Amino acid sequence: MTARDECELTLTRGELRTAFAEVLDDRRTIDEKTHRSHHEYVSDRIEDHRRRRAFRDKIWAQVGGWIVIVVLSGLGIAVWAWMKAMIKKGGG
Repeated sequence: MTARDECELTLTRGELRTAFAEVLDDRRTIDEKTHRSHHEYVSDRIEDHRRRRAFRDKIWAQVGGWIVIVVLSGLGIAVWAWMKAMIKKGGG
């Protein structure tokens, strides 16, 4: 006869359910160090997201500024060309 045969347990459905619930509850909880590291990770991700958003906003501001400069320069060139054409017509 083995030790397994000698140590036979009989659990009711409720006892088995309670035992499983206790084991699952124990596995659901995490130690304080792990919990803290999870919070640090989330905080790092939030900060990373803020940095990326600030970088993206800065780029869009620069690109927007250059677009304004290009448009105004284009208008200036067009007006200059129009004025030259008008002067040629009138003076020619």
